[in-house]
Amino acid sequence: MLAKFKDLKYFNLIFNSISDMVFMISCDRNGGFSYVMANQSAIDNLNFPTDFAGKKIEELMRPIQHRLLRRCMKRHRIRGK
Repeated sequence: MLAKFKDLKYFNLIFNSISDMVFMISCDRNGGFSYVMANQSAIDNLNFPTDFAGKKIEELMRPIQHRLLRRCMKRHRIRGK
């Protein structure tokens, strides 16, 4: 997906300059959500491990946070063809 960006250097610069926490999360066919990437603000504020990419959200969040986020994301998910 990120290979579509012409120059990732600028993407990363802009992405990590955002002061709010920003995440890219993928959804598998079973409805599970995994982290693809997060900006530096999210990594720092949530103390994410360096190997967070690819981990399921339930591996890094408390159960109540995970359930709330999952419910919200399922409601707003855009379904692909």
